[in-house]
Amino acid sequence: MHWGRLAVVLTLALVRVSVCADSAPTKRTHVIAQMSGPNISADSFAAKPKIYWRASNQYCRIDEEPDTEKGIHGRIIMNEPDAWLVNLADNTAKHLLS
Repeated sequence: MHWGRLAVVLTLALVRVSVCADSAPTKRTHVIAQMSGPNISADSFAAKPKIYWRASNQYCRIDEEPDTEKGIHGRIIMNEPDAWLVNLADNTAKHLLS
């Protein structure tokens, strides 16, 4: 099972979430991010969109498109200090505590 890519996404999300204010969630932020460039093939997994939902600095969810080549369909759910790395392709999950 390949969790390295999910761990990188989780790390980036934690860094991004840490810059939010420490208040109770009053609104939700929804972002769709997609990488592109001369070294990224348009049909590669790297070019597929990632969907982020955030509420304050405590709650976050990240969904990825399926990566059929590696057998991963990633979802990350965070409720600080807990985080779950979920692979929807094989119905497995890992729990992390930060």
